[in-house]
Amino acid sequence: MDIGYGSIRGKVRHKDEDSLLVEQNTVVTMDFRSERLLCAVADGMGGGEKGELASRIAISSVRDSCKDIFFMDQADHAAILNLIMDSVHEANRALIDYKEQNGFSSMGTTLTLSYYSEGWLHTVNAGDSRAYIFNERKTVQKTIDNSYVMGLVKKGIISEYSARNHPRRNELTVALGFEDNFFPDPYLWRCFKGDSIVLSCDGLWSAVNPTFLAEAATSRTTAQETVDSLLVYANESDGSDNISLILAKPILDTYEEDFLKKPTVTGKSLKNSV
Repeated sequence: MDIGYGSIRGKVRHKDEDSLLVEQNTVVTMDFRSERLLCAVADGMGGGEKGELASRIAISSVRDSCKDIFFMDQADHAAILNLIMDSVHEANRALIDYKEQNGFSSMGTTLTLSYYSEGWLHTVNAGDSRAYIFNERKTVQKTIDNSYVMGLVKKGIISEYSARNHPRRNELTVALGFEDNFFPDPYLWRCFKGDSIVLSCDGLWSAVNPTFLAEAATSRTTAQETVDSLLVYANESDGSDNISLILAKPILDTYEEDFLKKPTVTGKSLKNSV
């Protein structure tokens, strides 16, 4: 698997309040190869040290909670999704506890946590950081932002294009660190040959045209070269926020077109079933 990642401060913020998690595991036998990747993007809120600390607490918590995920039954998708969902709730609790102990009120973070294994991407999302699957031959799959403006888009009140410049675009409806009973969204997607997996904060996706992002993610340059160029491009295009990105290109043999000939379901959102 080709993986690249990076995070920069941008042109305006005094600190980089984003945190990343990238952990890879590969199991190889005589006739079997299993690539596994645990990755996450957390975009801290609260300004300066508080935002930076919030994202670090979330990433540290999910890393500890998911330490055994590589050794689970990789075919048990429900168990894997339940584990990463539980880890997000534990991270939320850890952040709330820290705030209560230290008297902070505005401190919080987004969290997009994904686990790739054997052709499947398991994701839990809270906030407006995003996970994507890009491919030249199919419609983009992505998480849905937990935000006020995305609620307007879902209701048909405004277009997704208009949402990019809406004055309330930064208002989140779900994030870590504010409520015990919160509801992040789980997703399960099938990956195919040629797919590229992208996790990014809003400082990246809001500054880069989605078509350009898709073309870059599926280009033949290495994942790290693509990440480095996209960070520079986003900073030059906007740079008003921190900019973070993870790009993974799994090695797969089956194209989506071939898989669709079989009587199976390729992927789905599991918001109502986990």
